[in-house]
Amino acid sequence: MSRSDIPSRTPNGIWDRTKPPVPLRMSAEEHAALERLASSESRSKSSMARLVFLHGLQTWDAPESQATASA
Repeated sequence: MSRSDIPSRTPNGIWDRTKPPVPLRMSAEEHAALERLASSESRSKSSMARLVFLHGLQTWDAPESQATASA
């Protein structure tokens, strides 16, 4: 099986060569936690970091949408 036969886990449209990747600095403890999570789900660290970011983004935006819904 060649590398091109392996499906990408990145959704279509995510990779945009006109926008540079976003570097992320972490403490040693955060990096170890990311490695542990990625390993437990058989993902790359970058894939896991993106999923954690997306989950955090939903949590971050939740209070705004809840406040709008109750107003």
